[in-house]
Amino acid sequence: MQTTEDQNKDPALWEINDTLREIIARCGFDQNKCSDFSKSERVYADQRRFLPVSIFQRKMKNNEVKDRNWLVYSESKRSVYCGPCLAFGPLENKTQFENEGFNDWKNAELRVAQHENSARHKSSILSLKARSAIDSRIDNLLHLQIDEEITYWRSVLKRVVAVVKRLCSRGLAFRGKSEKFGDPHNWNYFMILELLAEFDPFLASHIERFGNQGSGSTSYLSKTVCDEFILLMGHKVLKQIGDEIRRAKYFSLIIDSTPDIAHVDQLTFVIRYVS
Repeated sequence: MQTTEDQNKDPALWEINDTLREIIARCGFDQNKCSDFSKSERVYADQRRFLPVSIFQRKMKNNEVKDRNWLVYSESKRSVYCGPCLAFGPLENKTQFENEGFNDWKNAELRVAQHENSARHKSSILSLKARSAIDSRIDNLLHLQIDEEITYWRSVLKRVVAVVKRLCSRGLAFRGKSEKFGDPHNWNYFMILELLAEFDPFLASHIERFGNQGSGSTSYLSKTVCDEFILLMGHKVLKQIGDEIRRAKYFSLIIDSTPDIAHVDQLTFVIRYVS
């Protein structure tokens, strides 16, 4: 059985093959956090900077601090790499974290966070997780990040879906004069989310952090997500009705049309069936 002793500790010198992937899936990899980071010096116009030890940890949305177990330092390149992306990522469109190594210490926190939240990184983590499950790996700390993210956003979407379902089932309007949380003239959709947040600390915390950040920020509370759920639910209802009609022995069909205010003909189907 292969062990970490069979694997070069420097990610820049890894020979990417199936044997290496098996070793990583079974045993993980050394992050080299005990290395001499003074050799990672990079000179900028204003000052010299070194690899900040703080990037090996991240602050979660619930303010907990978690280790970035995927990050590994290369002494030969004096840069950091993403272990899972380097070993399990696609061969095309490689980023710095899996190609020449990342060493822009001035923007380290921002760039590391961006990579951590990228679809490419999450895909590589899932590939590693799947391989680890096959190899019955016991240590799964590296996978906690993606699991926590999934759980968090799934909890947000459950609340959004519940609100959309209730408003649709009552035939109430979604939109109003304002699309901001805290505004007394915002939509019914926002109003119900705010009402739930008064008794739901999780939703209250999420709205406080992401509620009014605007486009470009992921919150799953926007009108775009709301409209998408309405569309998906509408398709689901139509499919259910269609299935019931196909199973019905007797049904009738009435077709009528009338022009609207823009003189565009609107066609209506009325179907009655015995279930």
